[in-house]
Amino acid sequence: PREGRPICYTVCNRAEGLTIAGVGALFMGMISTGLGELNGYFLLQRCRVPSRVAVATSVFVVAVTALVAASGHMWRFAHAGGDGLRLVVGIAVFTVPGVVVGGQIGPALSRRIPQRVMERSMGVLFLTVAALTLWEVVR
Repeated sequence: PREGRPICYTVCNRAEGLTIAGVGALFMGMISTGLGELNGYFLLQRCRVPSRVAVATSVFVVAVTALVAASGHMWRFAHAGGDGLRLVVGIAVFTVPGVVVGGQIGPALSRRIPQRVMERSMGVLFLTVAALTLWEVVR
């Protein structure tokens, strides 16, 4: 669709979506990944939501979740002080720009990449993240 035209779709199963989002949030809390991937899978594969909407929704959900989590961590580190706070601020200085840039590139790419290619790419990404996670656990 062209810019300015509405994209019509329906979310197929709200209860399943909430469950998948909950599991993804649990993974994000445990291993720092999973929420965007599971949301992407649900929206693209299960509900057949257009890839532009799925990517934008996943980016938004992950951004809000990460912002809330980061705020809680920053509050805790600020009260603890010391080297922990310096370490977190040092990481954030490099991470935040990457997230902002990635948040702009993702939706732009989703407009240019066909939905089928996007779905396959998401599958490869999921398998890669799973393999890397297992590698870290086994190693």
